[in-house]
Amino acid sequence: MNNGKDCVEIKNAEDAWRTLGNNRCGYWPVRNKVRENSNRLEPFPSIAIQLPKIEQSTKIMTLGSCFANNLLKFLSFYNVDSINKEYLLQCENGDMQWTNIYNPKVFSRFVKMALDILNNGELSSENQQLGVVALGDEWIDLMFTIEREDKSPSLDELVQRRTKYFKKFLSRIFEADVICCTFGLAECWFDKEYQTFINVTPSKRIVKRYPDRFEFRVLDHAQAISAMEEIVHLVNESSSTNPKFVFTVSPVPLLATFRNQDVIVSNFYSKSLLRSSIEPIVHNHENVFYFPSFEMLLHTNGTNIWTNDLRHIYSNFITAVINNFVQHSLCPKDFPNSFSYA
Repeated sequence: MNNGKDCVEIKNAEDAWRTLGNNRCGYWPVRNKVRENSNRLEPFPSIAIQLPKIEQSTKIMTLGSCFANNLLKFLSFYNVDSINKEYLLQCENGDMQWTNIYNPKVFSRFVKMALDILNNGELSSENQQLGVVALGDEWIDLMFTIEREDKSPSLDELVQRRTKYFKKFLSRIFEADVICCTFGLAECWFDKEYQTFINVTPSKRIVKRYPDRFEFRVLDHAQAISAMEEIVHLVNESSSTNPKFVFTVSPVPLLATFRNQDVIVSNFYSKSLLRSSIEPIVHNHENVFYFPSFEMLLHTNGTNIWTNDLRHIYSNFITAVINNFVQHSLCPKDFPNSFSYA
């Protein structure tokens, strides 16, 4: 007998019908004028969204892949107090300026590494060297998306760059008021030597040098939910603020799949898993919100949203998505210009 323990949400039948009756966006859009807002999908989806309010004093941090970077650009335009922008202004030549973070397991590992800095002032020996490989005189950091195989620094320099990134930037996640996390992949790579997930696909020459060190893994729901829960728990526990999270799913498809199936099928599994894993997190935590950038672009009418690589999105559609974020999050009294541009 299923008592509903594994369900995301449970309500009795009368409450369910009452919820539908009060939900002006509860019915799927159609091309007619029978109902109010009957066609909210075309030409660009209009989706009901609830986001935390961003005021002039709000400190925001964006993490993840393309959406996080695009959001950062827009927020900088509106002079939102971004920890990312402060960090980039401090960077010197040779510093680790940025890295995309693709999967929930690496997100949670990065938060643990940031905690290492917060609690001890330094990265532990393990956190300094996990995901690091040597190829002759070269050193490659597989936790960061800048893989400098052509001109890698020494091990000491690599560790210094990694430590600077966590000291100057990611450890400040515990002072952020709003943390935006964009998840992109469920296909992951695992470093068996350090028993941790890594952020970068090991190249063929790395695999040749370390044939037994790395594994390809595909996350399931339990793993993704566990990692997302860990992110929220670790930040909530150590934050100096009352943090709020905005989780999103990147609409950018996989470049390639390491599974023996069509990349289109692999991609939809990946995005569906990430999206459905976020749902119980949002339901169980009052300070976690979902922003539907994936749904907005998935349901955009027309094929002209994609650039020639059929993976990345034209800037005007990115602008439309970010404007939705701006309209639902930035307080008009603090950011009046954001509403004149949207």
